[in-house]
Formats: sequence, structure tokens, C-alpha cells
Amino acid sequence: MTLEALHTTLTGLKVWKRGGQRAPHKPLLLLLAMGRAVRGESRLAPFSELEKTLTGLLRHFGPPRQAHHPEFPFGRLVMDGLWEIPGAASLRRTRSGDLYRSELIAHGITGGLPEPLHRLLEADPQGAQRTARRILHGHFPSRCISTSWKPSDCGMLPVLNTNSYAPIATPTFAPRY
Repeated sequence: MTLEALHTTLTGLKVWKRGGQRAPHKPLLLLLAMGRAVRGESRLAPFSELEKTLTGLLRHFGPPRQAHHPEFPFGRLVMDGLWEIPGAASLRRTRSGDLYRSELIAHGITGGLPEPLHRLLEADPQGAQRTARRILHGHFPSRCISTSWKPSDCGMLPVLNTNSYAPIATPTFAPRY
């Protein structure tokens, strides 16, 4: 996969919408996975490892909810071709096609970017940052995006910390869609 092909795929990324609200689940999980690639971390991560971070990001950057569901993008991004879950065929799904959180945890299920995409982002941190900007500008209101960013600024810092203080756009407060 090339960055151009990735950008085309991201342009068509469907997210849940109702009224003026958008669910940022998929974009946030992609940013987390991209951060893992840029930092040279393992491509696959256990759902249980990503759950707490993703839930915190959903609380901070998503619309107000009584319950957040980090398991939704974990399974749904597979259908977008942007995520892999080894052994996913053996997992039960809800009527809407979502994976069960309890199974993801009980079976230690891992997931991550497809290997070619992970390698691409790992080898090109600047390309990863450009891609992150596209995700942010495509899925977050402009009032929530700052162009002056340094690693200590917010909870999304680990997402794209390339050990550089180069500016990158990132949400800085919780949007209320």
C-alpha cells in the first residue's frame, strides 16, 4: 500500500453519524495504531491493552455517552481493510456485526494495522504525520485542532510521538458535536 492509496481509503472511511454527532472510534483507533508503527512497536496489540487508552480518548474527544465501546472499531476497521485480527473468523459477532468485548478480553485477541501498512508508516514517520493530519482534519471540527503541538500537550501525545517536537495537528479539547 502507498500513502496515496491509504489517503484515498481514509477519504471514504465511514463513521457513525446521527444529527450533528459523529463517532470518532475508527479515527482514534487508527491514530493509536499509527503511533505504534511510528514508535516501532509491535503491529498487533491485545484489545485489553488498547481498550483503556481508546476509552479515555473516546471520553475526551467524542460526544457525551453513558457507555463507550472501544470494541466497535476493533472489529469494524477490518471491514474497511485497515485492520487485521488473527483468528477473527472464530469470534462471535452481534447482529450488527460487532465483536463482543468479553470475548476479545477472555481470548486475548490482538489486532492491528495490516502488515504492509504498518511497515509503510514505520518507515516514513513524516508520511505518518501527514496521514494523521488528514485523519484529524477529516474527522474532527477545526476548532478542536491545534497546529502547535508538542509531546506534553495532551493525552494523544503517545499516538504520534516520533521523539521529535515537530508541529502536528491534534485535538486539544473535547469537542461536543
